[in-house]
Amino acid sequence: MAILKPGRIVIVLAGRYAGKKACILQVSGASGDRKHASVLVCGVARYPKKITRALIKADEAAGTKKVEKRCVIKPFVKVLNQNHVMPTRFTLDVHEQLKGVVGDASLTDEDVKTLARNKAKAILSNRFKSQATGKNEKAITGVQYFFRKLRF
Repeated sequence: MAILKPGRIVIVLAGRYAGKKACILQVSGASGDRKHASVLVCGVARYPKKITRALIKADEAAGTKKVEKRCVIKPFVKVLNQNHVMPTRFTLDVHEQLKGVVGDASLTDEDVKTLARNKAKAILSNRFKSQATGKNEKAITGVQYFFRKLRF
């Protein structure tokens, strides 16, 4: 039984995004130009900031958009070596939507990659804003874990 499957939340261990959380979209073996087993991941490069009740009240009273600005997510899309990710017990339920937007073909051309990253940002932002909803408790805890910054 494979641990690394689509939907699994992993922690990136090496490279620019080391310490960041990502969701596996596709798993592939050693083939073509890649001599190692790899995974296609979509993760959070910059996490949303903390929002307090006092901030929400002040935002409503003043009519500013501080809460909206603190909810911004910056995603990344990358193909990684399987040895450079550590699986967690959590899963993300929007991996099917992300898989439809991001594929291996979208990583070759820079313009297509930017477009895929923007679509992934929209999907992740929408899921972040609706964290409390989910088909079961396990899905809700997975989403809450994914959007929380890893503290170590």
